[in-house]
Amino acid sequence: MLNLATKTHPLKIREFGFLFFHISIIIFSGYQAIETNQTIYFTILIYALLFLSISAHEFGHSFFGFLGGDWAVRSSGYLTLDFRKYANPYLTILTPIFTLIAFGVFMISAAVYIREHYIKSIFMRFMTHFGGVLFNALVIVALVYSKLFLSTFFNNTLLLHSIDFVIYMNALLILLNLLPIPPLDGFNILLSPIESDYFKQKFLRIANPLGVFILIYFFYSSSAQEMQIISIVFEFIKSILNIFYSLTGITEESLENGLRLAKMDGSLIGDIRIILQKGISALEDLFI
Repeated sequence: MLNLATKTHPLKIREFGFLFFHISIIIFSGYQAIETNQTIYFTILIYALLFLSISAHEFGHSFFGFLGGDWAVRSSGYLTLDFRKYANPYLTILTPIFTLIAFGVFMISAAVYIREHYIKSIFMRFMTHFGGVLFNALVIVALVYSKLFLSTFFNNTLLLHSIDFVIYMNALLILLNLLPIPPLDGFNILLSPIESDYFKQKFLRIANPLGVFILIYFFYSSSAQEMQIISIVFEFIKSILNIFYSLTGITEESLENGLRLAKMDGSLIGDIRIILQKGISALEDLFI
């Protein structure tokens, strides 16, 4: 049984410690990128913002799940934007390794466990599944205004291109998540009118792993991409992104530079590890 204390117990400042540390990395890497113009700091900035974007996505699910009746998300730590709470052995470790090998870029992912059977309202079940992409949209708005603000003070092209790339990744995350394929949010949104029960849970346990294989086949198989329905979906996504580019001022050049900065290799990973260790030591000296 759920304890009512999980609903009424207020969040404490110390529970946001990792979020403060996360934001410190963003500020530190952004400052160093502007000061030194070294590629490595732009790379750290990009991934720090991407991690925060994923945290915002999972927080969106948790926030509306909490409002809907699953108070256990409070005790699970999902309401603190702490990326460690959203980490998943498969999505957070295996998926980035796979995309690193395939594309040279970490495609980070995560997950939260929502007890949907506690959410009795159809609208709140819909918002729980839609909340992730809604918060990604809020991240995009925040990044667009941050870019406008920074561009008035700093004439650093790579900084703006780094932000453009993160904006693009958030837009892509929204579009892909809305596809009606399990385990993506779009599929769960379609099922939101159905109240969670034993059969729905059993169905999702079968459908979600199957959907992962379908997604891998669609995106990484040349034969699948030649299928008419798949090509139509891809063209639709491209057309939406083109509209998005015109609204946000993102160019092909900025995306190419952002992708170049986001690409990782063994030596770069080692350099990032050293810089992060120095940053952690500096924070410890400051606060301890």
